[in-house]
Amino acid sequence: MPTIRTSRADYLSPHFGRAPYFTLAEVQNKNYRIIDVVENLHAKHEHRGEVIINLLASRGVGAVITLGIGYGAFTKLRELGIRIYYVEPATHEKLVSVEEALNMFVNNELAEATEPREHD
Repeated sequence: MPTIRTSRADYLSPHFGRAPYFTLAEVQNKNYRIIDVVENLHAKHEHRGEVIINLLASRGVGAVITLGIGYGAFTKLRELGIRIYYVEPATHEKLVSVEEALNMFVNNELAEATEPREHD
């Protein structure tokens, strides 16, 4: 899950490929546990999504929760069998925490994405 780290909490990044960090969580039934936070060394480089995607795939990621993702990353993740879920923030000003997104995921409150979406 792409995240922004702050001193208060971790939040979803508006765009998958530019997320400074990815939070990896293990989900079982209605429970989850954070197992790692991986820095995205390619966050400031254009079109480096494949490096990120290969890293996530090598770590056994089965699903990505995001606010937005471009066509290239969306297509590559889907080709690898990695499912994509979008979180809808309550307002444009509200940040969505990783914890909030994971709770929505384990409670089946997120629909699987059917197409790419750029988040403003």
